[in-house]
Amino acid sequence: MSTIPRAVLSEHLQNYINGRKINAAVFTTYQFDPGFFEDEILPVFFDVPFSHVPAVRRVQLEEPLQLVKGGVAVYYDQDGLAPESGSAKLHLQRIAVRRPHGVFHPKNVFVLVENAPSDPDEPPSQALMVACMSANLTRSGWWENVEVCHVEEVHQGHATRMHDSLLATFDELVAISAKRLSQGHAALESIRRFVAEQTRPRKKRRGGKDHRLLPHFYSSAQGSVVQFIQDSFRYSLEGWNLEVISPYFGPGTRSLPLIDLVQRFHPKSLQIYLPRNEKGEALCSRDFFDSIHDLDVRHAAWGQLPKSLRRRGGQKDVAERFVHAKVYRFFSPSTKQEILFVGSVNLTNAAHSGQANFETGFLVEVAHDKRPAWWLEVDDVPPKAFHESAEDEARRKSIATHLALKYSWRSEQAAAYWDDAHSSPALSVFHQDQSLFDLDNLAPRRWIPIADTAAKVLQRILKSTSILNVQAGDEEPAPLLVQEDDMDQKPSLFGELTPQQIYEYWSLLTPEQKAAALNSGLFLQLTADDSALVVPLAKQEYRETLFDRFAGIFHAFGCLENEIKKALDDANTKRIRYLVFGLKYDSLASLIDKILDLDQKDEGDPIEHYVGLLCAQQLVQECQKHHVSFWQNHSDDVQRLHLRLAAVNQLRDRLLGRNSQDPEMVKFLDWFESWFVQRAQAVVEDGS
Repeated sequence: MSTIPRAVLSEHLQNYINGRKINAAVFTTYQFDPGFFEDEILPVFFDVPFSHVPAVRRVQLEEPLQLVKGGVAVYYDQDGLAPESGSAKLHLQRIAVRRPHGVFHPKNVFVLVENAPSDPDEPPSQALMVACMSANLTRSGWWENVEVCHVEEVHQGHATRMHDSLLATFDELVAISAKRLSQGHAALESIRRFVAEQTRPRKKRRGGKDHRLLPHFYSSAQGSVVQFIQDSFRYSLEGWNLEVISPYFGPGTRSLPLIDLVQRFHPKSLQIYLPRNEKGEALCSRDFFDSIHDLDVRHAAWGQLPKSLRRRGGQKDVAERFVHAKVYRFFSPSTKQEILFVGSVNLTNAAHSGQANFETGFLVEVAHDKRPAWWLEVDDVPPKAFHESAEDEARRKSIATHLALKYSWRSEQAAAYWDDAHSSPALSVFHQDQSLFDLDNLAPRRWIPIADTAAKVLQRILKSTSILNVQAGDEEPAPLLVQEDDMDQKPSLFGELTPQQIYEYWSLLTPEQKAAALNSGLFLQLTADDSALVVPLAKQEYRETLFDRFAGIFHAFGCLENEIKKALDDANTKRIRYLVFGLKYDSLASLIDKILDLDQKDEGDPIEHYVGLLCAQQLVQECQKHHVSFWQNHSDDVQRLHLRLAAVNQLRDRLLGRNSQDPEMVKFLDWFESWFVQRAQAVVEDGS
């Protein structure tokens, strides 16, 4: 028996990222748990010391996500929200996809990374990590099941056999999701542009000194799976052994894909994984179980993966893991060759046809020094019972999932989209048995603005959850994940920081330092029920000098300005929007709002508040002077920022009121402001 390669999925992918900067990331999945994805999967891709507390970890993720200039997107089947899913909180695209005659079933990770140059004077190069796997973006997929995953990397300037198939896959993703998407495919377009412009197609099927098969990427846009394997390999696989691992076979007394595989490749021997439940009962029909012996194969048998692979722990009596992997393995002991097709494709008609489900996979050749042998052990224990397993990934039948909702945090408006050829029936949207609003007779396949009252309800609900329920008539309610746009304007995940804490946070030099500060509880702590984050009381410190009092403020604004310049140099406008216009805990707009709020309550030091707003005025003035095009492209945000900054006059009046006995105060403030807001010019030393 061959040694089956195994690894922890998160560690396997983390090793490929290897701390490199991420410029864009796209995930595809059928089943999707947004909360688990943000809490447990996304952190795998960032080299940050994350907290063990999920709520703190999400706060720590906000900044690394801002630095991904192309953005992060998840494409999932509109019927694929996992039961009891956790709510989405972070700023990334979640794109529901509807497949008219099947399910959207691929499981991929596409990550565009940046390689540090060996020469500091050279620009960094990019590479695309491409993963095909069987694991959904769920707890069971990443933590519980036996899954399969294969990763390839495409480097800038290189030729790749996957060039055309990747572009076809990206184009298909856009085609089947564009109408119900409100703000474009930024992450996908970044990755597509890299493949189209920075790599080139390679027509040869084989390469390297050993002339092994080059990796081939499959998607349903290329037709049937069996035809793809035959066209990719070219020379005959006849007489090789064939091993199939699939948890599902579909309805019927026989498998047409299995018959097709046998007729095309004439395997010498065939073994198929037999899925069983915890009672040992076969998860297929009796007729299908018996049908493999009618295949035109010299030897055909059912098999099992080794118990050591299926067992959840080291003890013998622990429960077994569900085998969710999908593997088609051709191997020849005599020539020491092995070909694997791995990915999302079950042994079902819908998965293999290329016309029903949307699927993806890798076809790769594995190098061997020894003769490859079977992975499966022959399962010769006759099942006592048979339960034909309806695929747990089958499409739900609720028509309510045709509804999509979106909400813009900038415009505070909402809209509905009905993804069907006919107008919608009466729909009820609710959360936790509380009715929110009703929709009726929505026109087909276009975004329809909904009433302001409903939009306000959405705004209130979205502060705590993004998953609602929708019901059509007497049908069972279906979960609905709301699309959220302009999330830089969404209130932060935890309570606001004090101005002093914002200054201190800006002064931290690296994302790692900021993450460690959050992790240490320097700025925030959990409430008793771990459901929210609150800011602890600021420490009261004695400051002896005027320098101690204001140097930290000036230093903090200098650090913020450097961050803005860095984002501009990197063309990361998303990052700048967060830093300047956003309503997150560490943004400039949040600082101004907090200062004004404290001033209205007559709390804190009015002189510190006054100097803080003058620093903000100076920063905005300098940014507008040196980065004209960016500010012109965000004129509405700039206008709102200037309205906030105009309140510096209110603080000035309060200072004058407190010092009404000093006739020189007005003259001093006039002089102080005129010199303060201007940027000092560095004095060049005369070398003569």
